[in-house]
Amino acid sequence: MLGVASVLVTATATTVLALAAVRASRVIHRRLLLSVLKAPMSWFDRTPLGRIINRFVADLDKVDSTLSSSLQSVMRLVLGLTGTIALVLYTVPAFVVPLAAISTLFFIVQEYYRPCGLDLRRLESVSRSPLISHFTESVDGATTIRAYNGQARARATSAEAMDEVNRFVFLGASANRWLATRLDLLSTLLTFSAVTLVVVFRGTIAPSLAGLMLSYLLGLSSSITWVVRQVTDTESQMSSLERIEEYSSDAVPHEDNEVGQTADDPVGFTPVTPIATPVRVRTGWPRTGRVEFENVTMRYRPDLPPVLNGVSFVAAPGERIGIVGRTGAGKSSLVAALFRLTELDSGRILVDGVDVAQLPLSTLRSRLSILPQEAFIFSSTVRGNLDPLDEATDAQVWAAIESAGLKGWVKSLATPVIENGVSAGQRQLLCLGRVLLRDSSVLVLDEATASVDAATDTAVGNTIATKLHATTLTIAHRLRSVIDSDKILVLDRGRVVEFAHPADLLADPASALSSLVDETGPATAEVLRGVARDAAAAARGGDGNGDDAVTPVKSPPSLAAAAATLTPCRGRKGSGGAHGAAVGASPARIVLDAYATLRAAIMTADSEPTAEALRHLGVPPRAWQGRLRTLVDRLAVLAAEHCGASGEVSGVGLVGGGSARASGTATCRRRSVRCRRS
Repeated sequence: MLGVASVLVTATATTVLALAAVRASRVIHRRLLLSVLKAPMSWFDRTPLGRIINRFVADLDKVDSTLSSSLQSVMRLVLGLTGTIALVLYTVPAFVVPLAAISTLFFIVQEYYRPCGLDLRRLESVSRSPLISHFTESVDGATTIRAYNGQARARATSAEAMDEVNRFVFLGASANRWLATRLDLLSTLLTFSAVTLVVVFRGTIAPSLAGLMLSYLLGLSSSITWVVRQVTDTESQMSSLERIEEYSSDAVPHEDNEVGQTADDPVGFTPVTPIATPVRVRTGWPRTGRVEFENVTMRYRPDLPPVLNGVSFVAAPGERIGIVGRTGAGKSSLVAALFRLTELDSGRILVDGVDVAQLPLSTLRSRLSILPQEAFIFSSTVRGNLDPLDEATDAQVWAAIESAGLKGWVKSLATPVIENGVSAGQRQLLCLGRVLLRDSSVLVLDEATASVDAATDTAVGNTIATKLHATTLTIAHRLRSVIDSDKILVLDRGRVVEFAHPADLLADPASALSSLVDETGPATAEVLRGVARDAAAAARGGDGNGDDAVTPVKSPPSLAAAAATLTPCRGRKGSGGAHGAAVGASPARIVLDAYATLRAAIMTADSEPTAEALRHLGVPPRAWQGRLRTLVDRLAVLAAEHCGASGEVSGVGLVGGGSARASGTATCRRRSVRCRRS
């Protein structure tokens, strides 16, 4: 019965402690995760990534496994040691004298070792953060390291960081050996004292009781050693819990402005900008997509100068606003202000008349859409990437897939998506599908197509133009991607310099936009000005003025001529094509006229005359538009590469309007050199 009772008590205690440890680990991990996720971007900017990863990896591992087992070991060893000492005292009451003296020595040794052991554990954890950071950065930048032949330097840096960690590990092991030697000595002295007392009082002690005591005394030395070491080790492991608590408390700022506990935040963190009564908007907000910046001033830290200084502009519903400026002008800071990644110093931002500072962040960020330059995907399925919150139906997801041009790649919503298993273009199209599925009235494009090929760039642009009827704020470093916007916002040092239609701004040679366009070179500048005039003429219904104004192509014969440029060439130079008859015109004028005419055809691509002309020729509309855009891109490159300072093309002439290959080929002659572009 005694054995059965012992087994039941041990099993119950172990089960209860294990369940308690699992529950505690879940609560600690949830607090840490919510705390980090609610931290503002400024906190991530000044906190090393390796330090954050160390909290979630090394420190949480100790809390999940090592710390709980250490606590169980301490409780078991302390109970066992207490029973042994109680038995010895019951057998030999005089044992209390050597026990008190030697226990004092035990306490002195432990107190001498404890701060050293704690500091060594803390230093080991701190030194591990640079190692994790370097490893993460090396994996992310492996291509760059190989490109600059920096493998030896990366290995040396990693070895130095690892040596630093191992140095503290070795010192910790040495300190443990120092402690074990002294504990063994004191334990042996305590056992010797007990045996001596048994011999001295052998006449008053029953032989059976003396034998029982001596059998327990054999393990007294190891029990005392393990109790002291486990207590010290458990206390040192508590430093991991201390570091986790540092990131789980109000020491980390939190940007969520909803006060009190919520379903997602059961611990109720104190927000940076609490709002007692946040504004609640209706479902479907924003409906029109009107965005207003009113004297917005923002800085990333109180000790830094403002990155936005009195910014004011209005984006009307459905307008396409291009945001340009030099590096550091404040373009990306506008996005940070709109999505409240950083709170404003002064001013306000209104979306459909609602101050975004009065909205809960979950509401604000779920109602606006952004297509960033670095596409982010989840290691999940196609559906998990397009609809991570599982809010849409399968039909809606498939519609977004088709609109984003992913239907040829996606065979099933359960198709797995691996981070390194998809191309950059597919990643961007997945993000585009996510934006289409949300169907927000406000869309921000932050260099969304800067890292993809021309085909993906065209696909994304066409989809956004035809499928999304949203107010679009496009941040661009390349003027070509925003020159046909409804308005251009030029920023300089955080201030609004100009805000008007690009054609109006370019009409003034002294404008800031004209200066930015001129810096691209004479040929590219002329192309950009032509695109701006083209867009202005289209906005006015085709009433352009001046020799360079472009009249949109309306008649089927003109469209047929444009479409014929995509079919195999049937003539030689000067014998056909849209610009072959321009005898006497300068080569630069020929290139620019061809560019303008093809672009005008693209602008009327959705009209009924265009569809009729394409049906007559037997050309698929999608293929025609794609190839036409490719020709426009090549004409722009041709003009940029071959125009000199005077804006003229030196010895360049177009030969034919198409190619025998489906992809199209433009053949040019420059002086005596012949080149072929595909």
